[in-house]
Amino acid sequence: MKLKQLIFCAALAMAYQQHALAADLPFIPKRTNVSAEASPTDDGERLTRPSAVDPKIYGKTIGNWGHAWWSWAFNIPKATNPLLSNGAIDCSIGQSGKVWFLAGNFGETSKRSCTIPQGKALFFPIYNSVWWTPAPGTDAGCKNELDCRKEVGASLGELNYTCKVDGQDCAWKYSIVRAQSDNLPFTINTDSILVTEYEDIPGTRDVSISDGYWVMLPPLKAGQHKIRFKAKAGDFALDVTYNLTVQ
Repeated sequence: MKLKQLIFCAALAMAYQQHALAADLPFIPKRTNVSAEASPTDDGERLTRPSAVDPKIYGKTIGNWGHAWWSWAFNIPKATNPLLSNGAIDCSIGQSGKVWFLAGNFGETSKRSCTIPQGKALFFPIYNSVWWTPAPGTDAGCKNELDCRKEVGASLGELNYTCKVDGQDCAWKYSIVRAQSDNLPFTINTDSILVTEYEDIPGTRDVSISDGYWVMLPPLKAGQHKIRFKAKAGDFALDVTYNLTVQ
């Protein structure tokens, strides 16, 4: 394929992604005026996000949905936490509202099946990270908002990924958005897997920033669906499959 044809096909695919989301979601794209390469300072200059596209869907930016995803994933107890689960699971745990979350894992292969009610948008990460300021009396974490943004952005590194919905590449139908969250507090519950499995300290971190490559799927039609996403960054690799029944 000639270069001009390839560029045209890529542009057509991006246009189709935006149209698909606009048709199914209250999608309001909002673009920043600053470069993703800008270097924020502590003198009030706006802190930028890695993506120049910051769409709002169901009242939140993609970045802030990402922050909400982390709160959901970390605060489900071990026994029912989808990050640690395989096989048939209950996808309703911890869910509310129009948007339901799907989980990744910590660098392994996961195959899950569950039932999703009709009318639920599905939000999940291809690859993501979150950084926060230290718990009182500790020094593990980033120093402030600027430092958190730099650290979480750098932690994602070089990425290779695939994402398919019912056998179709996500990129040809749905937007995959790289986005950071606003600066938001992060609460770690006493039964969070961070506490029970990783000996973190419960409580609220005053500053936290989420970053990642995110997918927001419009509600799927009733029936059987398969979602699979894979990511590899350095020594880290995940492979997640969801077999869904929408009813």
